[in-house]
Amino acid sequence: MLERIRDSQIRAASANRLTKQIGPFVAMLSLHDDLPWINYAVPNGGVSDEFLGPLEAFFREHKRRPRFEFFPDLAPELEGLLLARGYTKQGQLPLMVCDASSFQPVTGVPVEVLSASDDLTILGGTVRRAFGSEEPPNEEEIATTREGLESGRMRAALARVDGVPAGGAYTVGDAMICELAGVGTLPEFRRRGVASSASSALMQEHFRNPDTLVWLSAGDDVAKAVYERLGFKVIGTQLNYIQDN
Repeated sequence: MLERIRDSQIRAASANRLTKQIGPFVAMLSLHDDLPWINYAVPNGGVSDEFLGPLEAFFREHKRRPRFEFFPDLAPELEGLLLARGYTKQGQLPLMVCDASSFQPVTGVPVEVLSASDDLTILGGTVRRAFGSEEPPNEEEIATTREGLESGRMRAALARVDGVPAGGAYTVGDAMICELAGVGTLPEFRRRGVASSASSALMQEHFRNPDTLVWLSAGDDVAKAVYERLGFKVIGTQLNYIQDN
């Protein structure tokens, strides 16, 4: 299952990013946004430190900080190699999955599942603010989301409280397996079921095919508890490492 998730992650991210295979690593960079969580490399084979230098040079060439997201069960040597090169651990996150049989939807907050023809700037700005950024989404980011919705690679949901945008979520993947990502709630609306409702709306769309899977990496224990109530279970760990400036 971990290999399926990794391969789906690479396919989904490669569709709208600059992608380069460097030895056993796949680097996937956004040319329009330097946010660390959308610029990273993934190992998809036996790792070796001889390729880390060229990989780092590729990141620096495009003015991005070298960063890795990986499952240690599939690449047990990588953490030690990164620590030896001075990388900093950003997170050790529980890797969680949910299928149609375990899904427990929450519908407490009104949610709109968006289409490519909708105004996507409200959702983009809401999620950015939920993650602490006051910069509005740029045109390239909106165009990427619109293309993802048109192609079916993405789904997007905007939750409102009393008519006010309060949070949102995305799924990225294909018809069989997708990642629940970018789930964010504005601080003033937290602990009101916003994230659960937005996530549920997207998962209900995905589970129209019952033989499918949704996965995520939970950012903290609070998020983990929220996702467990939706039916997710922990199957492993995701490590995130970034090179210091």
